[in-house]
Amino acid sequence: MKIDKVSGSFNTYKMEVSFAEVVAIETALAANHDGVVADELYAGIEWFLKRLPRPGEDEEKVKAEQKGEKDSKKAGSSTDLDSTDLEEPPIDLDHEEETAETKDVDNTELPEPPTSI
Repeated sequence: MKIDKVSGSFNTYKMEVSFAEVVAIETALAANHDGVVADELYAGIEWFLKRLPRPGEDEEKVKAEQKGEKDSKKAGSSTDLDSTDLEEPPIDLDHEEETAETKDVDNTELPEPPTSI
């Protein structure tokens, strides 16, 4: 592992780690990534590991395969759905869904709160 401060910057650092170190960090975070920072770090490492070539893989071949997958998704020829391809459904904040619990409830008048002290 190597960490250097970027020259001329106030708080920017550059970090170089081996693939084994990245996998070790990802494995440790996979076991326990409670908390916002650990969860974000785990998600970031996992995202990059899915997209970067493994040691010994031809980088150009991996890039070409990824480009081909991306192009086939745009053309609609792939049935694999990625979470980035899905749009979130619209949320209607003004509409409350009526359930069995709320169907017979009269919400117009609430009872007085208890006043015992």
